[in-house]
Amino acid sequence: MRALAHAPEENAPVASCRWQTERPFLAEQARQRMVTMIPFGRYGDVAEVARLVSVCDAGRRGGRMFTRISHIGVVVHDIERALRVWRDALGLKQFADVEFAVEGIRSVFLSVSGAPGEMSVELMEPIDKSDMTNPVARRLARHGEGFYHLAVVADDVAATGGALAERSLPLIDRPPVRAGRQGRWLVHPKAASGVMIEGIEEWKDGTP
Repeated sequence: MRALAHAPEENAPVASCRWQTERPFLAEQARQRMVTMIPFGRYGDVAEVARLVSVCDAGRRGGRMFTRISHIGVVVHDIERALRVWRDALGLKQFADVEFAVEGIRSVFLSVSGAPGEMSVELMEPIDKSDMTNPVARRLARHGEGFYHLAVVADDVAATGGALAERSLPLIDRPPVRAGRQGRWLVHPKAASGVMIEGIEEWKDGTP
């Protein structure tokens, strides 16, 4: 079997499904597991390419692209004060308290059982509330506390983002929250009934 060396090399979500339309023969080879080598960023392995094709095909057919709803984000002025409601009064159990440097926030995660694998609530407090370059701090200053986003889990975040981009949803690329994690994407609220949607990977070892 000959190697195919002309697939696009970009691996951004917008491009990850589009290349199949541009090179349908290559995509069909991937479906049949006939590809020996595709220089496509991290999708160079045949199994990864076939999985990418599967996710993009599912998006076109209207199949399931996400494995579950992960959490809702709630922006707050003071996490400790918010915990008196969400944890102490409502009885949700806290299972993580982390700082995401890339987002400039401190987050506390809570769920009904305290297990990270079920739908949860993320309380989000900007580390520097005066920093108006931070989207969370800016939202807090302009609109106060409240619902911020909905997060959904995908096995392959880039591929699902590509499938959504093919459906003309405006996406915003976001960097990984930690080293060794996949990147993320956001669907702009204007395109989703006023709700910002975040695509993330499943938490590893229960750690957000």
